Amino acid sequence: MLQALRTRKRLSILFLLSLLAVSIYVASTYLIIGPGLPPAEIMEEWYLPGGAGYNEADLSLFPAISEYSASSRYSNSTIICVWYFEKKSSFLEGENNLSEYLKESGQVEILEINITNELDEVINSRGKNWQPTNGPRVFDATKYEGTETSGYFIVYETPFLETSENYFITYYGTKDTTNFTGKKNDLLYLMARSYYLGEGNVTSLDFENNEDRKNSPLPSLIDLIGWYYCPIAT
Repeated sequence: MLQALRTRKRLSILFLLSLLAVSIYVASTYLIIGPGLPPAEIMEEWYLPGGAGYNEADLSLFPAISEYSASSRYSNSTIICVWYFEKKSSFLEGENNLSEYLKESGQVEILEINITNELDEVINSRGKNWQPTNGPRVFDATKYEGTETSGYFIVYETPFLETSENYFITYYGTKDTTNFTGKKNDLLYLMARSYYLGEGNVTSLDFENNEDRKNSPLPSLIDLIGWYYCPIAT
């Protein structure tokens, strides 16, 4: 009798854990988090400063990693490309695909970017009461040097609300690859013009830990379920 009670108790716990695992999976896979944000078709243009014409052709320099993307050209050679993601899972997949492409097509390097002077210049030009961001002025970025374009990639993770799923990959680059060094100041200023971070994090592309970042709480729940299930079988 005592063994039967223990078995029923473990089965009940197993059922509850299974229900919890399924609920987490459904919520993370099918629910779009981020109420109050504009539609994705508008969000994709968030990090494109005004005063430039849209040029979708520049997106073809890289693989199509998101259905929500936009680009603008700010001179004959200076460009910004933006990819927007509504879910962390699609962001991680897009980031991984882009990272693999960059490593195969050019040279990549993680380095520290300091846009303090450029942000001060932007603030002065727009009025001292205007503050563009609560984010850091020094952060990591991904430097990319390719045959068709060279520039810097920045990742904005949940820049509006940490409780919502919204991710951006932005590229500030030049098509004048022979003068990449000479374009650095222009690219940093362009970065400062579009820079925004209310919450969350700004960082480089993640080349080394993509697989680790894809891990979810689901596997640990499955392990826990197995812990309860195995004693019953034995």
